[in-house]
Amino acid sequence: MPTYPSRTQVVIVGAGPTGLTVANLLAAYGVNFVVLDREPGPMNLPRAIVLDDEGARTLQVFGLDRSYVAHTMKAVGSKYLDDAGNCIAETGAGPETYGFAKRQHLPA
Repeated sequence: MPTYPSRTQVVIVGAGPTGLTVANLLAAYGVNFVVLDREPGPMNLPRAIVLDDEGARTLQVFGLDRSYVAHTMKAVGSKYLDDAGNCIAETGAGPETYGFAKRQHLPA
């Protein structure tokens, strides 16, 4: 049975991409927290597949830009299809204005 601190400042419910990002940000700022998730370990399916430049800058706050973002693949763009398979919108790669690719595919 896991042990938990008797006092904590923040409870994070869910260890998906958002919950774990919040946990890392809180740790970087010295905030006491606990993460709760119904699953005992990582899922066998990805919970995130794309990271944008703002997300990469968030990961930079706690150092994951050097290890995790380094293994992403720069995206060339996206096509959005309707139910009939017709392209209804398309994006390009976008600029690298602030140090990271606008869109990046995460490793599986």
